[in-house]
Amino acid sequence: MIKAIVFDFDGVLAESANLKTRAFSDLFKGEDEETVRQIVAYHLKNAGVSRFEKFKIIYRDILKKPLSDEKFNFLCGQFSLLVVEKVISSAWVEGACEFLQNNKEVYSFFVVSGTPEDELKEIIRRRGMESYFNEVFGSPKTKGILLRELSES
Repeated sequence: MIKAIVFDFDGVLAESANLKTRAFSDLFKGEDEETVRQIVAYHLKNAGVSRFEKFKIIYRDILKKPLSDEKFNFLCGQFSLLVVEKVISSAWVEGACEFLQNNKEVYSFFVVSGTPEDELKEIIRRRGMESYFNEVFGSPKTKGILLRELSES
């Protein structure tokens, strides 16, 4: 018998996945077109991986440049500025709100996402979604670790 359901956030509960793809493109718009295409392709292929890990891999494998702590922190801050308000105001994925409303007394609901946990909780709070979820989890832990910890509790 199913007792709990775990949701990702972007593209599952909120129509926000494309916002994050655009943010990756915008963050690296100073690079040549082919490099930006590779960055966006990497981002799309690795949906659910935290932006923190993606920035490190983009610099190491695509840009082939060192990533200073200062630049890393700048990218993280800029990414949040580009997406948070837009994610808060994005539409629900069709049927998601109704499913949560109709089943919140039947199942325990959790969110596990690659979005930074503090940011994710703020987004959920500002969207008025808190009452649906028993707990909300995000990065820096990976989804795999979060799911394992959740299943063991």
